[in-house]
Amino acid sequence: IKEFGIVTPIITRPKEDGNGYEVIAGQRRVRASELAGINTVPAFVLPLDRDRAIITLVDSNLQRENILPSERAFAYKMKSEAMKRQGFRTDLTSSQVGTKLRT
Repeated sequence: IKEFGIVTPIITRPKEDGNGYEVIAGQRRVRASELAGINTVPAFVLPLDRDRAIITLVDSNLQRENILPSERAFAYKMKSEAMKRQGFRTDLTSSQVGTKLRT
């Protein structure tokens, strides 16, 4: 990051209290930027509700290669609970959780 900067923007959403932004995906990039002395980072600001933010966070974290099986299971549980609160039919599709079903 010190040499090339941030290549992929972080994902944020406005805080519910209206003061600033919450980082949804890219916490490590923000921390690395701080350590490198970089004060600003490119960001997408998305109008996500709490559940959609959780789903986005989980999807982002599951892309990492070095995630423990227990962390992966907890992430899927968080995503499933958020999807249920949003009204997704998790019993009919797997595209939100994993590989698409073949017909």
